[in-house]
Amino acid sequence: MTVKITKPEINVREELNQLKKPTGIAGEAMLRAETPQEQQALIGVGRRNLLINGNFLIWQRGTSITDSSDGPYNYITADNWVTYYKGTYAQVEEALPIGPRVKTMRYTVGDTGNGPNFNSPIEDGANLMEGQLVTMSWWMKASKTGTTMRARVNNVGNGRYASSQYVLSSDISYHEVTTGWTYHSATKVIKGDLTLNHMNFELWADNADWDHNDTFQLANCQLEIGNVATPFEHRSYGEELALCHRYYYRTAPANTYSWVAWGGYCNTTTNAIVFLQLPERMRAVPTLGHSGNFQVADGFSVHSCSGPSLADPTQENARIDWTSSGLTVGRVAAVRNANDASAYLEFKAEV
Repeated sequence: MTVKITKPEINVREELNQLKKPTGIAGEAMLRAETPQEQQALIGVGRRNLLINGNFLIWQRGTSITDSSDGPYNYITADNWVTYYKGTYAQVEEALPIGPRVKTMRYTVGDTGNGPNFNSPIEDGANLMEGQLVTMSWWMKASKTGTTMRARVNNVGNGRYASSQYVLSSDISYHEVTTGWTYHSATKVIKGDLTLNHMNFELWADNADWDHNDTFQLANCQLEIGNVATPFEHRSYGEELALCHRYYYRTAPANTYSWVAWGGYCNTTTNAIVFLQLPERMRAVPTLGHSGNFQVADGFSVHSCSGPSLADPTQENARIDWTSSGLTVGRVAAVRNANDASAYLEFKAEV
């Protein structure tokens, strides 16, 4: 006997559309994402934050800096941040409403009429952002209400805002400041005809709103490609420090007689040559700065020295010549702080 079995046709597409399992808000967002980049942003994978030291962890110049004059735009506070107005800039740890304790930058206004003005450059950022949507995000608070901060991303040739090195490349958004921590974000459309190499994350205020000793604080600053403000990307202290060393390196004495450079020799009775391996390859061949008192060890003798200068520097190492007296030609040489725990060498290659 022959048995004939029949079954209804199934429309697979309709069945899939009618699945009972809910996707939820997050699942629907993933399904709506048009590119892998948008999906990565939604689930928080990959490197997103284009700002270096947006968490204000690294302050090689010191964690409390008082600027006694207005302008020019300069690097004097947290690494990779440029400020303009006089006042005190300090690293302060606080808890955000979302829970974690974080490092912040607090600005105490020096003179009435000097408002907060913060900038962070992104090296070669024009290649990444030209014609793109980018999103800024940050936390902020102040000692007063009734003021606003302005936010923008601009095309720059350097971090110091020379008029020939600045091209407007996005709109300005306005954000109200309160006395409690509030989260802000702004999506910007970057122009497609950028002429300079770098980009700049900018937050600034209307100066007329600010009085002497008013305070403003900033935390967890982020800039990312796309139109979504994702959770802040936390990097370790070591990783952030290594990123900062590409642009700036300062020796950090552990005591009053810390060694800063060695492996050298005395080539004359008045000149000692020492060598220093930089911790990271710098953005460009650095310039040298210094402060405090040093001495050169010439075999078993120690001599005061001054006037360090770079000779044949590269992005990775430095030969430093020191002027001294009474040296013995051919002896090995090394340089240390001379009873001065605040003495330092600094190597600068910032944007």
